[in-house]
Amino acid sequence: MPKYEHQAVALKIKDKVLAFTRKDILSGISEESSEVLDGLGNDGWEMVAAIPFSSGSGGLLSGPMRTDCVLAFFKRQV
Repeated sequence: MPKYEHQAVALKIKDKVLAFTRKDILSGISEESSEVLDGLGNDGWEMVAAIPFSSGSGGLLSGPMRTDCVLAFFKRQV
């Protein structure tokens, strides 16, 4: 049975809009986070999950919902 190592990375969002889809998340990440993703991919890491963290409630007083960052989880075989 293969063994894996795991890593979690916080990806910064440049355009803080509410992300509903994977495309929304990936199109909104910062240049720095994009470079981190490229490096992880080149080193053999595979993204297995991504959780967007949002702020705001969408209510009248608190302002609109927006995605602030994404916590991405990676694995690679050891």
